[in-house]
Amino acid sequence: MPLRARCSHPTLRRWPRLAAANVVLGLATTVAAAAVPTGYTYVSPVPGSRYVSPGNTIALRTVAGAASISPGAIEVQGAASGPCAGSLRISDDGRTVFFVPAAPFRAGERVTVRVNPAHAEGGLPPLTFDFTVSTAAHRPSIDLSEEDSDPASSPTPREYSPLSSQAIGEPLPSSYPPIVLHIVKPGDPGNVFMTPNPPGNGVYGNLVILDRLGQPLFYRRNPTRPSDSRMQPNGLLTYFDAGTERYLAMDESFTVVDTFAMGNGYTTDSHDFRILDNGHVLLMSYDPQPVRMDSVVAGGDSNAVVTGLVIQELDAAKNVVFQWRSWDHFQITDAVPCVVNLLASSVDYVHGNAIDLDQDGNLILSCRHMNEITKIDRSTGDVIWRFGLNAVNNQFTVFGDTRGFSHQHDVRRLPNGNLSLFDNGNCLSPQYSRALEFSLDEVNRTATLVWEYRNNPDIFGRATGNNQRRAGGTMINWGFGDVVTDLAPDGSKTFEVTFGQMNMRTYRALRQAWTSYNFTLGASALTFGPTEVYDRVTLPLNVQNLTAQPIEIDYFVSSDSLEFRVLDPMPLVLGPGAVHEVEVEFRPVRLGLRTALLYARAINDTQLVAQSVEVRGTGTGATAVEETQIQPALAVSPSPARGAARIRFATSSDAHVRLEVVDIQGRVVAVLADERLPAGSHERSWAPRTEHPPGLHFVRWSDGRETRSAKLVRIR
Repeated sequence: MPLRARCSHPTLRRWPRLAAANVVLGLATTVAAAAVPTGYTYVSPVPGSRYVSPGNTIALRTVAGAASISPGAIEVQGAASGPCAGSLRISDDGRTVFFVPAAPFRAGERVTVRVNPAHAEGGLPPLTFDFTVSTAAHRPSIDLSEEDSDPASSPTPREYSPLSSQAIGEPLPSSYPPIVLHIVKPGDPGNVFMTPNPPGNGVYGNLVILDRLGQPLFYRRNPTRPSDSRMQPNGLLTYFDAGTERYLAMDESFTVVDTFAMGNGYTTDSHDFRILDNGHVLLMSYDPQPVRMDSVVAGGDSNAVVTGLVIQELDAAKNVVFQWRSWDHFQITDAVPCVVNLLASSVDYVHGNAIDLDQDGNLILSCRHMNEITKIDRSTGDVIWRFGLNAVNNQFTVFGDTRGFSHQHDVRRLPNGNLSLFDNGNCLSPQYSRALEFSLDEVNRTATLVWEYRNNPDIFGRATGNNQRRAGGTMINWGFGDVVTDLAPDGSKTFEVTFGQMNMRTYRALRQAWTSYNFTLGASALTFGPTEVYDRVTLPLNVQNLTAQPIEIDYFVSSDSLEFRVLDPMPLVLGPGAVHEVEVEFRPVRLGLRTALLYARAINDTQLVAQSVEVRGTGTGATAVEETQIQPALAVSPSPARGAARIRFATSSDAHVRLEVVDIQGRVVAVLADERLPAGSHERSWAPRTEHPPGLHFVRWSDGRETRSAKLVRIR
């Protein structure tokens, strides 16, 4: 049970006020942080601070510990509201005490806090301080207008040859985003987490997890914008949901099991969220406040709204165990003038977009509008250092990089001790984006560029983006460059996708291990062994529903539909906990080892959940023949098709091949191939234009010696 805090009557005593240190005159920009009082390692709000949220709790962390706190130890009084009722709590660290007001403080009032050691039993040293409450109503801080609006100019033109404009073996949900695969090669294992969203606030968005072949393992159309999807260290999948203004956490069955939001009356921001090993979380909020900018810069707006930044750490009980505010440590004039106009009516001077836990337990922050990476003491809130060649307050000598970074994203401390980030490059000439890694000497304040990746041709993503450095590779989301690229350790590309819809983009893209468990397949691989070409052999595969609700498996699709397929009719309905055995067929059409992935998919109009199993077998023959001796074959999927159809065909020898789509009257609707192709398997896709009516069509294939055809039914 929380302890009750005793409040005094304003007529019984007058308390001394702790003056604000180094306050810039005239509603300047910030209040300089006061030294932490003796006996304490952390005090919030900062003594003497301004713009404090009316819903702010009071937090005190002591050197000795505070387990012995008792009612009456903390007394709080508002200049306008008088004595403040509230309750006391102690965090799970045993050292941080919270005073939680029963009601918000009054706007603009000065609040005085007094610690009464007589009621703290040695747990809290004596302390008196005050702070001033904000006059602003806290507006939502998730305005991503800069990072969601259409770019002023189109992305850098690039020539690509798409491998596929849709996933293997449609059908897919009708709302599935147009993810276009360009490169899929063997590379680092793991799945790709993305949120490809159309531009604009207040519209729908997409949660997507792709496997190593770029095929969907999970998709959900969210009625409001999701962003920043990732797997956290504790195994939960989290993402920001604009509709609830919270981070949601899902378990392995994609069920929401927890939510996280800023405390102290602040609105949760969507740029970053971290779950720490001790169960605490890191969050951010943008904090708009009225500021007389004419007292800050000549010609400034006397009625400006200036947006600061607030970082919080919540403990396991979601108490605000640590809070850091830019108002206490930065000046508004720290912003770089390339994007931030200090004479405007609205000034976003920090624009924090990434927060990371450093190896020494402190925090690293990316301040986009300051071209700065800042290290913050997680105990006291003090700024430890500031880094950025193009920042106003750079404290580092930089080696190996005369360009510097600008408007960066996604700063991370790597296991090797280096610092990685994505450099958008907005205020640099020429404009191009790149991924960077620095080695830092924090004692001597030097930074050395040890790795960078710059695409050829250059890509410029003016907003969003990330750079995920891993032992097995690097994933780069080029932000407004509209490309996601994965690199092998040698810098070669192993995976690349774009989005077929104009200006659709993802805030981050991360490759991480992930396994879902709403339904499972009973094997990680099926091995058929040697099988005569054109013969058929089958193996059983169990499908189990692990949930308490019925599950419908709608389709089994294969990355090699010519040689591997499931024979059972679909859909397959599994009751809670039910197990069903399906029959998987291998029919080789080529000699040699064949491998593929077989996907089980449960889909509806707005969601897909899939599991895959590797299938492999070896095609053999009675006489020695070349592996490229292949029986001509033609396969179309899906049929009926809503959207694009996938056509796979095999040629027995090098030949000039014509592949076309004709309507029921025999008129050619589309020519998909009219070229010389080598012997082997090939693939094309057909995405009909709007003027092509739905109905029965035929795919016709010819190599000059033989002609084959297959039905294709198109539906809306």
